[in-house]
Amino acid sequence: MGSAVAANGDITSAVLANRDVVLTGDAVVRVPQGTHTYTGVISGEGTLRVSGTDTLVLAKDSTFTLPHSRQHQRVRIPGDNHPYVVVDRPDEPAVTVDAGATLRYGTGGTAGLIGSFPYNTPGYQQNQDNIRVAGTLRLTLMPEFAVVHRFHHTVVGAGRTIPPPTCPIPSTLRLGCRPQPWPRSRQYRAIAQQYRSVLLQKPRDGIGQ
Repeated sequence: MGSAVAANGDITSAVLANRDVVLTGDAVVRVPQGTHTYTGVISGEGTLRVSGTDTLVLAKDSTFTLPHSRQHQRVRIPGDNHPYVVVDRPDEPAVTVDAGATLRYGTGGTAGLIGSFPYNTPGYQQNQDNIRVAGTLRLTLMPEFAVVHRFHHTVVGAGRTIPPPTCPIPSTLRLGCRPQPWPRSRQYRAIAQQYRSVLLQKPRDGIGQ
C-alpha cells in the first residue's frame, strides 16, 4: 500500500491504489464505473467529496475532521439525571456525497465509518463529522451496535441513506435500529430535532437491500 500521501484536491488515484491519505485541505474522489473497495485510511484535516458514477466502499475507519479554523459546533448535554444531547451551530459537512455517487460504510464488519468522536455523549458516540448526501449513503456496518452507537452524524441533503439489511429503515436520516420505546425517548427527540426528516419502518424478517 505504500506510505501515506499528504494531499488535497483530486485524490482519486491514491484512493484507487489503496494508499493512506492525510488530508491537508478539501479533497475529491471521482469514483469511476464499478464498485471500488478502499482499504486505506483517510486522516488529517479537510473535507471529502465523493463524486462520479458509482460506488466507493470504505473497509476501514477514517478519522479526518474539518480544519480547526472551520469548526464551531458545540455539543451540550443538559438534562441532569436524564441527559440528552443538543448540537448547536452544526459545522459545515466534512463529507459530501454528490448526486450519482454512492458512498458505502463498511463491508459487513464493524469498521468502515468516517468520523471523530470527541464528545462524551451518554449512551452513544456523537460524530463530529457532518455529512451532506445528494447521492446515496449505504450502511453495511454490523453488528447493530456499530450503527446505533456510532452512526450519529448531522446529515443533510436530498439523497438517501440505506441501512443494513438486518434493520431496514429507509430514511433521509439513519439514527439506528433500537426497538420501541427508544424512538419515544427524550434523547431521541432531542437528536431528531437536528434533521429535516426522520422516517422509520419496523423491521420485518426476510427483508434485504
